[in-house]
Amino acid sequence: DRLPLIASCLKICPTHVFEWDGEVGMRIYFGRCLECGACSMACQPGNIDFDYPPGGYGVVYRFG
Repeated sequence: DRLPLIASCLKICPTHVFEWDGEVGMRIYFGRCLECGACSMACQPGNIDFDYPPGGYGVVYRFG
């Protein structure tokens, strides 16, 4: 069971980007991401690959 390895990722994200589906596994909703970086600090190394986008513009909303 992979759930213990990703539990910190599921709990730390303020916008619930990561959701666990027992049948499929991890679902990632990147459109919810605020680029706060909490997941890069809380998730175990190797669970995610997080990089801030270039440009220094902060969050850019593209969907509405």
